[in-house]
Amino acid sequence: MKQMPHASLSDGPVPMLALVAEPDHEASRHIRALLAGFGASALLLGPSAEAEVRSRAAQLDLLIVDVDFGGPGQGLRLAQLATSLSQASVVVIGSTIEGLGRTAGSERWHLLHRPVHERQLRATVSLALAQRTLRLSSVRTAQRQVQLEQAFREIDLVVRRYATANNAADRTVELGDLRPRERQIIDLLLAHRRVPAIAQALGISAHTVRNHLKNLYRRAGVHSQQELLLALKQDDN
Repeated sequence: MKQMPHASLSDGPVPMLALVAEPDHEASRHIRALLAGFGASALLLGPSAEAEVRSRAAQLDLLIVDVDFGGPGQGLRLAQLATSLSQASVVVIGSTIEGLGRTAGSERWHLLHRPVHERQLRATVSLALAQRTLRLSSVRTAQRQVQLEQAFREIDLVVRRYATANNAADRTVELGDLRPRERQIIDLLLAHRRVPAIAQALGISAHTVRNHLKNLYRRAGVHSQQELLLALKQDDN
């Protein structure tokens, strides 16, 4: 049979993928036919079942597994593997429902007691696939929310950078238009004079010098004498 290419996003929805680990060949074929009615592509597992689950975990929607597939209790290992590696729903089939109840390790597990009737199997598969679809929808919604939050953060960062750049340009213009007293204080700062020495040289109080410096800090958007001098040097350049 000619193998069909994988569907792309433009080809429409990708069919659901189900893996069937059932030792009874007639039962496994019946399950595959039932899954086809739900629009699911079913693969019957054999001795390399674990490898198949690992390789298809990202696409897996449903695993139907017999408790004793591959040996007594080995089917449960397969169910646990699928649960840990994927978001798939799991239908576990066994002969003793009490034992199954004790081994159910996830809310994604659906337990069926043998003998399994047609209506019971159909209803269980329908529920398992529906729950898988709901989980996938929730995950996608959460992913979209994260993407939106990240986009908003990036937009906010760009806006802040733009505002900072504009403010920096405005400050450069303001620093180039100093008042006479401010220019005197700046000249003395550039000469490495401290506030008390500047006050003494200009015949004003140290408090007045500090007030002038605070006004300069605010206009330049800086917080220290070092930052102010650096801004002035950049302005001169």
